[in-house]
Amino acid sequence: MTKLNEVTLVCVNCRKPLVYSPPKMICSNCGFTYQILQGIPIMLSQVLDPNTLYSIQKWDAYYRRIKETPNEFRKMRESYKQHLENDILPYLRKFWKIDYNQACNKTYLEIGCGPTFLGNRLAKMGMNVIGLDFSLEALNMASKLFDEASLDATFICCDMSRTPIPSNTCDFIYGGGVLEHVKDTFSVVKELYRVTKLGGQVFNTVPYLSLASLTYRQLWGNAPDLPLLGHLSETIHKRLIGGKHMIYGYEKSFFGSKLKFLFLQAGFRKVEIGLFDLHLELTFIKSRTLKNFIRQLSKIRLFWHMVYINVIK
Repeated sequence: MTKLNEVTLVCVNCRKPLVYSPPKMICSNCGFTYQILQGIPIMLSQVLDPNTLYSIQKWDAYYRRIKETPNEFRKMRESYKQHLENDILPYLRKFWKIDYNQACNKTYLEIGCGPTFLGNRLAKMGMNVIGLDFSLEALNMASKLFDEASLDATFICCDMSRTPIPSNTCDFIYGGGVLEHVKDTFSVVKELYRVTKLGGQVFNTVPYLSLASLTYRQLWGNAPDLPLLGHLSETIHKRLIGGKHMIYGYEKSFFGSKLKFLFLQAGFRKVEIGLFDLHLELTFIKSRTLKNFIRQLSKIRLFWHMVYINVIK
């Protein structure tokens, strides 16, 4: 891992530089202190909304269970690698067109990074990798995987809407299924704009508001990003059935037009949105014929499962 005394971070309250003073970091301006646990700065906002707290609990529990069950960890690692090769990299090769000879001069930021297998791949190319997540359990796992591969990275536990990254720092930013877990989506989009360099690119995948999100994604407790329907869905999932299906915490789905509006409003100058054609496992369905039928159906806009949104500052 990258040593924290070699990394420039800023206070999430006043945006002034932090001073590395083990086992903590101290703001040079307001004097606020951030603890460092196992090499990871804890920089979560002091006041988090209930949905974010709920999501942190769910993700911490998920990664804790994975860590304590070797077979589950093996399956998770294999699943993530397949997702990276089959779903994510084809899109990034298309949009980012990363020059391997210039990768060492670039900074890559991943929000909601989890174990960040993509970050691992880009670190091997020589990129400066920063991973952000609100789950300390996820970051500890990522740190261990990077150490095993003798790779450097900087991992920070923080709220995606208030990060300790200096403005105009990042060449590439990736968020795989992150924006849907935040109540105030625009606050995160604005933060992405702030930390992206001029000409930098940001790629996110987000659940699409379609018949799929109103049916299939209810297995994850998804709430449509619509005033009345969204509130009703949250009430049913959280209060009436006690979060039974909210295995990844708070989650919502969006219309593409809403996403485009948010990114343009934040200041990004080029926005492209389309189907994120990922492979649906559909493990709860036994019939191979039915699985193939649903996978073909998911390519029709009315049934889109996820969308990508690639933007340039």
